[in-house]
Amino acid sequence: MKSLLNRLAVIATTLAAVQAQIDKEGQWDLIGHSGVSAMHMALTHTNHVIILDRVQKASKLYLPSGDFAWGSEYDLETNTVRPLDLKSNTFCSAGGFLSDGTLINVSGSQGRRKIKEGFNGIRSFKPCTNKLCDFNQDFNITLESKRWYPTVEGLADGRLIIIGGSTTTCAVNTEEINVPTFELYPQLPDDPFKGQKELNLLKETLPNNLYPAAHLLPNGNLFIFASTKSVILNTKTWEVERELPEIPGGVRTYPLTGASILLPLSSENKYQAEVLICGGSTKYNRNSPGITSCGRINLDDENPQWEMEEMPIPRVMPDMMALPDGKLIILNGVQVGTAGFNRASSPAFSPVIYDPKAPKGERFTTLRPSTIPRVYHSTAILIPDGRIFVAGSNPNTDATFEKVDYPTEYRIEAFSPPYLFGETPRPVINKVPEKITYGESFELDIGYFTENPEIKVVLIHTGFATHSTHMSHRHVTLEQVKIEGNKITVRAPLNANIAPPKHYMVFVLENNIPSIAKWVQVVNKI
Repeated sequence: MKSLLNRLAVIATTLAAVQAQIDKEGQWDLIGHSGVSAMHMALTHTNHVIILDRVQKASKLYLPSGDFAWGSEYDLETNTVRPLDLKSNTFCSAGGFLSDGTLINVSGSQGRRKIKEGFNGIRSFKPCTNKLCDFNQDFNITLESKRWYPTVEGLADGRLIIIGGSTTTCAVNTEEINVPTFELYPQLPDDPFKGQKELNLLKETLPNNLYPAAHLLPNGNLFIFASTKSVILNTKTWEVERELPEIPGGVRTYPLTGASILLPLSSENKYQAEVLICGGSTKYNRNSPGITSCGRINLDDENPQWEMEEMPIPRVMPDMMALPDGKLIILNGVQVGTAGFNRASSPAFSPVIYDPKAPKGERFTTLRPSTIPRVYHSTAILIPDGRIFVAGSNPNTDATFEKVDYPTEYRIEAFSPPYLFGETPRPVINKVPEKITYGESFELDIGYFTENPEIKVVLIHTGFATHSTHMSHRHVTLEQVKIEGNKITVRAPLNANIAPPKHYMVFVLENNIPSIAKWVQVVNKI
């Protein structure tokens, strides 16, 4: 009996140690199957993840016609997937949401099988809850240019800007196929901006200028970055207002791919605009080590300069996004090589947390590693329960399941950050308005608060994720007005430069532990 009790005590101690490690490093769970390889992902306000691949020799999902599907809709509540019927090839496309929640997916690649060419395609998807919605495409309405590997960013007026790309497929961009322009969608009849406009940055940064980084700033201008260079684009005149210093350390955009993010915005620092860019490479070589450095720049400084710091490991093709608590998570990618088919090795299995508010040199924390390589053509996105939805990985020229280093991947993981293992219960949002208007106060009904809580309310738009580029991703901390009982009143973002008109997840955090998000639509008028 004593021996049994001793064994039970050892087991209990071991389990406690394991739980303590999970509390500190997070947890990985396999949750489902994507049906198609997740090259692109977007979260809708109906709690579905839209997953887009490219046309290949096969997928794991079929349309009612019996043909392979190249897109899917993943239901986060049931962990089930249904096929989507795409009419043109979405290979290496881009996307963003309109103010009504419609997903716009643009560009693509050559036609294949029964699927048409998609280089200048514009596809729309209006989310629904009855499983009847699908992509629509009018082949008479196209982009001004064919664009492969462009970037899309949401603007304050609700439209989308489409930037750069190449006119056809390539391993590395060249002058002959470069598209050094930007255009707007939708184009309006009374808008003086017509067609497309040239951006010299996209000429200067050849050949490493595909999927440029773009962030709408709180003053309404755009930060645009490619290779090592960046500019500020005035969105009223559509002229470059300022050229910024080059980031040191190497190239940060495709195919030497790093990741870029606009740091969380807050009224506490007057919506200071800072950009962080991490990872990348120095050579287009499958054996070249990735970059360990990150560059951070405060665009509100009179003379902005890059502040450099080191990640725990080198990273090429990372995904980087803001978490509800205002920290960033960096995951996926490799430590050696570049983006492209079969050009990388040494997967980066361990996520890293970056704390923007910590002192330099103390901002990075390494978390629990996954066991699934997420290399070229992998993606990740924040979902309403506060976990990270991680999918994709296909560095092969076609869907390949054996006799390769990294088979085409369909398994979906969810990573639970340490904040989901706090000592206090998660706050619960009972009620939030469906729509909020700029600068107006609104009330949230919360289930309960602990004694003397530290409360924060944030909005997050996850945007469209592909190739380490999280287009239109945004995190805004709202100004608190008052707390009375279990009700908290906060002020909506002051204007559309801070938070463009879209659907956002709203999280309430109590002592940095996030609730499950509710959805709210930010609009100009109700």
